[in-house]
Amino acid sequence: EQDQVNDVETRLREKFPSLPSEHVTAAVADAHKHFVTSTVRDYIALLVERRAVANLQPRFDGRG
Repeated sequence: EQDQVNDVETRLREKFPSLPSEHVTAAVADAHKHFVTSTVRDYIALLVERRAVANLQPRFDGRG
């Protein structure tokens, strides 16, 4: 699972190149913490990515 979350972080750094990498790392870590108690682990990386993108998109668009 951690490898998949690391892959998410890499993808999001490429998707949001103008954002500081610390922001991407923090968004991914925050999203991952949200799902730490989830019993079904199959889709954690996907859910983390969606939550992190929702957090980063306004910053990238200049709205945050």
